[in-house]
Amino acid sequence: MTDLSLQRRFAQPACNTLGIDTKSPAIPPAETAVPDAGGSKRRAERYQLQRVAQRCLPENRVNKCSRWPAHYRDDGIPSIDVLLNRATGKASFGNLTTCGSVWHCPVCAAYVTERRREELQQAIVAWAKRGGGIAMMTLTFPHGVNERAQALIDKLAEARSKLFGARAFKETMRAVQAVGRVFALEITIGANGWHPHLHILIFYKGDEAECLAVMGRLRDLWASSVRRAGLGTVNEHGFDVCGGDFAAKYVAKFGKEPSSYQFWSAAHELTKSHLKRGKDSSLTPFDLLRLVQAGATLTIGDRTIAPDQAAGLFIEYADAFHGRRQLTWSRGLREALALDLEQSDEALAESEAHGEHIELVARLDRDDWRTVLKHNARGALIYLAEQYRSEIHIREFIRMLRMKPPNDDDAYGVMNWHNWGP
Repeated sequence: MTDLSLQRRFAQPACNTLGIDTKSPAIPPAETAVPDAGGSKRRAERYQLQRVAQRCLPENRVNKCSRWPAHYRDDGIPSIDVLLNRATGKASFGNLTTCGSVWHCPVCAAYVTERRREELQQAIVAWAKRGGGIAMMTLTFPHGVNERAQALIDKLAEARSKLFGARAFKETMRAVQAVGRVFALEITIGANGWHPHLHILIFYKGDEAECLAVMGRLRDLWASSVRRAGLGTVNEHGFDVCGGDFAAKYVAKFGKEPSSYQFWSAAHELTKSHLKRGKDSSLTPFDLLRLVQAGATLTIGDRTIAPDQAAGLFIEYADAFHGRRQLTWSRGLREALALDLEQSDEALAESEAHGEHIELVARLDRDDWRTVLKHNARGALIYLAEQYRSEIHIREFIRMLRMKPPNDDDAYGVMNWHNWGP
């Protein structure tokens, strides 16, 4: 495998690396940036799903996310900014509290995981330029329909520690001249209950075919680690290791969403670990929020999940993942790849409203913002800012909202966009 082949695998158009200047020719100039209606709707859906999460988790920090002002202005009056990035055409809110939770908050998760993906992409391209290889190892284990998410995650962490700490694993990493690894924690739920699993990207120096063969011998060690953690016997799907092509596809998917959009569909996949919509055989945690939001009942195999059950499952998941890391770098790998110090999820979430091309479209006072919140219309506001880039439209939108009875359950922000003209 050559330098060039690996770089081509990972340097896909949809996988821009972190740190690319916003003046790059790949980004349309401010005056030619075209609003993405589909993207606006996906961003608006996140606010709708976030509201569902807030109702499920009233004591969680997500409950204040994107609803409370972060700071008071000099005049002592809280206000919210409607901002537009003239380079990308994307709108956002300024001076709002953010929770930074990739597990609990659809709004923060979308932004944070995209930044993580860009950084991971940067690391892979840097390693490829140095002639290195990438392998992706996937680790799963058997589970039962009635097992709790917390117990499974704890046992998975124990099995992972046993694997990474084993002498045979360390010897294998030395044999393939690995400089480090990054692993991502994911979970879905299906007919057989919760399904946590790990994806591990291994940065190595040796020949691809030989290194994959050597790493493939870790199957028995993983099976032993799973048994010792009390997780049963691994089947043929419990361990897999693939080369750069598969790793490239995974990184390209991490942090990306499809161009098509539907209000709710468990059959369409969002390509972002816990954010992606599960296939017919499984649901992701945010799919559970979609079930609650739609008031829908879904049957998967022999299992039927009603909206109240979906809410309970999401709460169980939220408790199990509280405080856990989604993406973990092995010690010394970031330094070896000359990456900056890792930022926290909270810092990445707050950085969305900052940048060279960010401009103020409108500033909303306390009463304006309360009106928007009462009608659950944050998504519509984002849509208007991106489509029309005009304070006049935003003011008219808020005026019309004031004429409607307050209703926090109102889907006005998503369902009635077609009524708005230029």
